[in-house]
Amino acid sequence: MLLVSEFPPFQKQIIENNLLNVALTIAFNDYESYVQVSALKCVAASVRVTAIWEHIKTEDLVMLLRNNQEGIVRKEVCNVLCEIYQNVKLTPNFKHSLYDHMALSAMSDFHWEAQIAALKFWKIVIQSFLTDQGMLDGMFPPVTFSRASRKIVTLNDIEVQKRLVTVLDELAGVGCLNVLLKLLHDDNEVEVMEAALALSLELYEILQKYKVPEIIKPQEGDPRNVNQLMCDVQETTPVICDDGQAMETDLVNESDNVIESILNEGDINLLAEMYKKHLHLQHQSPDRMIAPKIKLLRTASPHLYISFMKQNNCETLIKQKKEWRDGIRSVSSLLDDVLGIYETCDEVNSLDCY
Repeated sequence: MLLVSEFPPFQKQIIENNLLNVALTIAFNDYESYVQVSALKCVAASVRVTAIWEHIKTEDLVMLLRNNQEGIVRKEVCNVLCEIYQNVKLTPNFKHSLYDHMALSAMSDFHWEAQIAALKFWKIVIQSFLTDQGMLDGMFPPVTFSRASRKIVTLNDIEVQKRLVTVLDELAGVGCLNVLLKLLHDDNEVEVMEAALALSLELYEILQKYKVPEIIKPQEGDPRNVNQLMCDVQETTPVICDDGQAMETDLVNESDNVIESILNEGDINLLAEMYKKHLHLQHQSPDRMIAPKIKLLRTASPHLYISFMKQNNCETLIKQKKEWRDGIRSVSSLLDDVLGIYETCDEVNSLDCY
């Protein structure tokens, strides 16, 4: 894709032959998850090439993240959405939906690698918000240009604190603080907790550097603790079009026809035509079909996040969890369990120990 971005003739070939449309068709419709993953990797690589990507609708990828049953596919969709967030100009409505879905993926996906991929998205979001407030390479320069006032602003300690408080408020508003608190508070896979802790410490160290925790005060109505925060959730009802069954049947029949035509004519553009019709069916009610399965009714406040980071030693918790996990997998631990049962229970047959 680096060659594609440097040589427009390659871009022309991809566009004229609808190769990205074919990759997206495979990503949405193939029956094998590893084939979908390979197609999604091609899609992710193409996001940076504006000429190729500008005619693609990103809402379908959110639907794939929401509904696909395979964890490896959801993980790869998260990677594609990370590329889209960084390289494509998104509408405010789509960004809002994207934040909701990526928060849900990070907090509750059943595949831990998908959770980590979603955490990479939130790392990009944090970096983006910090950059918007003037941070460059992890530091605030002496001066920066303010978009709000359209003037050059001196970044003294007070001004930097204001900007970091703004970042915390924005992260709270999009659900990022909910993600960090839930993953560090609840029982999750060690790898997920380590990734969440690394991201949280990176943010918290920046706040400490500029003494932001000292000025954050609780607000009326803030959740008192993480348990209260996570109890306030709402399940959304999935929306199915009235003619959903007919639509599915038509797609299956059309898939058979397209495959037969490809065998007879060798025309790859038929796949692109099917993709266009597939898009048309999915976009009959886009606003109704893009809601996340579970929505948090309350957001974590900056004060709750700061308090949690001050009061909890997450490194020790993760270390204990890792030692416990390694312990239960060791042969000596299994042998101790077997011998312990044998010694305390008279009905155990000696042969059961072998």
